[in-house]
Amino acid sequence: MRRYTVVQVDAFTTLPLQGNPCAVLSDARGLTDAEMQSIVREMNLPETAFVFPSAQRKADLASATLPVTEIPLAGPPTISTAHVLVEEGRVPLKVRRAH
Repeated sequence: MRRYTVVQVDAFTTLPLQGNPCAVLSDARGLTDAEMQSIVREMNLPETAFVFPSAQRKADLASATLPVTEIPLAGPPTISTAHVLVEEGRVPLKVRRAH
């Protein structure tokens, strides 16, 4: 049996249970389309993000919504995935200071 870590993130807030909820699987290698659809249904959140390795970038991102439809780009899964990848140390956080 394979195991996958799912992190639920509340995007666009600093308060728990107040933002846009999104499930993030930061290592979705090996998942089939049918398995991803099952995970989206199981999470029962507005959006779920799946991260895959990429030869061109650090990662490729696939996002899905309920009902199970892949979406090309959306704010909550993008922000949520970035948060998880920074927390895992896979993407460095660069802070720019305003001039």
